Formats: sequence, C-alpha cells, structure tokens
Amino acid sequence: MQLEKNLSTQLSNVMLKIESFERTLEAIQVNQVRLDTEINGLKEVVSNQQKQIELMEKVRRENNVVVQGIPEDDVKVDDEVLVDDKQKTMYLMNVVGISDIGSDSIEVVTRIGKKQHNRNRMLLVKFTEKCDRDRFLFEQKKLRESSTCKDGFGTIFVNRDLSMLMRKEHRRLRSRMKDLRGTSSDQDRFYIKNDKLFRNNSVVDQVDISKQLF
Repeated sequence: MQLEKNLSTQLSNVMLKIESFERTLEAIQVNQVRLDTEINGLKEVVSNQQKQIELMEKVRRENNVVVQGIPEDDVKVDDEVLVDDKQKTMYLMNVVGISDIGSDSIEVVTRIGKKQHNRNRMLLVKFTEKCDRDRFLFEQKKLRESSTCKDGFGTIFVNRDLSMLMRKEHRRLRSRMKDLRGTSSDQDRFYIKNDKLFRNNSVVDQVDISKQLF
C-alpha cells in the first residue's frame, strides 16, 4: 500500500510539473507571437523609412551622371591640353554633339572616393537641368565611337548616379543575366536596358527596390 501511495504521489508531482511546463510553454508561445508582431511592425517601419530615403535619393541624384575612365592627369586632344575636370567634361559634351550646353549648365564636377595610385577615380557630374543630363546620357555612346576621344581619354562609360539600393538591384540583374547565359542557348541575347533585363527583346526581370528592403 505504501508503495502504491508513493507512486501515486510521484505521479501527481510529475503531472503537476507537466502542467506547469505546459503553462510556461503556452506563455512563451504567447510572448513569441507578441514579439513576432512587434518585429514585423518594426520591419514595416524600417522598410517605409527606406522607401522614403530612396525617394529623396532619387530626387537628389536625378541630375547627375557618373563618368568612368576620365584621366586625372592632364589630357592632350586636338592640340589642346585639358587640365581640370570641368574642361574635360565640356570636351566630352562637344564630342557627343551637345556643345550648346554651356559650362554654367554644370553645377558640380568632382571625383568620387580617395585618390589612388595608377587608378582614375570616377567623376560625378551634376547638371543644373535634368534634360541636359538626359541628353548627355542618350548621346554618350558616341564617346566610344570617336577615335580622337579614345586616343586622348581611352574607354569612357557614362551612367546614372544610382543610390545604394539601386546599385544592389543592378548587381542582382547582372548576376541573373550571368546565370541565364550559362543555361541558355548560344543564340539567346541578353542585355540590361532602362532597369530591365531582356532576353531576345523580351523582359525577363527588372529592377525592384522591394527586393533590397529590410
């Protein structure tokens, strides 16, 4: 009888502990749900802030281009020596046929980053008007078609001034393009234009900032 009583007592104690554990687990689950709700709310706040910052960045950069390949040293072209970066920029605009844009139409010309040995920093050019920026972007391919320009400068690339999130999205598109090329027919043609990834003139992917949000 005593053994049965002891076993019954032990069983009761175990059941009480199980009930206590269940209540504790239930409380943890309730807290977890509450924490998940709070975390999701904070994520939404951060994402909304990122979107607002992205909009402000887009406005701040919309008149800008980033030019890669302009030497930091003096450049001699057509018996003329171009010393400062604004002179070089104005020469490039003459090459692409938009010489009607005067120097007053360029608000800022500055190098990006710290100076490095044997490496030309990218050049940030800020136009006063977005329409002038767009004209330069549209005609910039002529820089690589001009033998005189290539002799003096080398190969030059002109791109929009993109925000961090946009740069990440463009890297994602380039990575996707590389993957698709590796698994597609040799006849397939891939290229990125206007923030879109094309395969044989059909859009297969495009920039989506939401993919880069927190």
